[in-house]
Amino acid sequence: MRVGVDLDGVVVDFFGEIVKFYNMKYRRNLKVEGLRGYNIWEYGIGRNREEAFSLMDEFYDSEFFSSIPLLIGAENVLKGFSKNEGFDVITSRPEKLRGKTEKFLMRHFDKNFRLVFSGEFNAGLKKKSELCRELGLDVFVEDCLDYAIDCARTCERVFLMNQPWNQGRLPGNVARVNDWYEISEILGARK
Repeated sequence: MRVGVDLDGVVVDFFGEIVKFYNMKYRRNLKVEGLRGYNIWEYGIGRNREEAFSLMDEFYDSEFFSSIPLLIGAENVLKGFSKNEGFDVITSRPEKLRGKTEKFLMRHFDKNFRLVFSGEFNAGLKKKSELCRELGLDVFVEDCLDYAIDCARTCERVFLMNQPWNQGRLPGNVARVNDWYEISEILGARK
């Protein structure tokens, strides 16, 4: 079984940290629970896409980004995949973050993973679903509803990390999950 994962919002608490960064910078009190869509500029972080991306660039250079925490259970479950078949990380982060991202992943996981930048959110290079097909992924873990539904066309199973911004109807092969332990339980029962 070949497993792929999104990075931000799936492996790391990207949204929690960018909200903290935003609140500190602008002395606001925005909550992650208030983000009801994947596009953060629609919910108060920046007035438009360009302003939000500018803020994200500042975030990428901050201590908040350098010390971004893993989501509970991600390290243990992914280390299990790393010991066996390995896993693929498909991220929409900008390519310019490759060095920082690889360094971060190497700090937390064995070397048995592959890092792929889709550029889908930033530059429109390849869709995550195309990469899932090319990499031969059976399972993919995502936090964006649209990406999860699209990846479900090529993957046998997709897990959608339950978040305020990804509520909606799901195809039969997409399961909404609350954490990595739930994913591990489901996949463990499958073997």
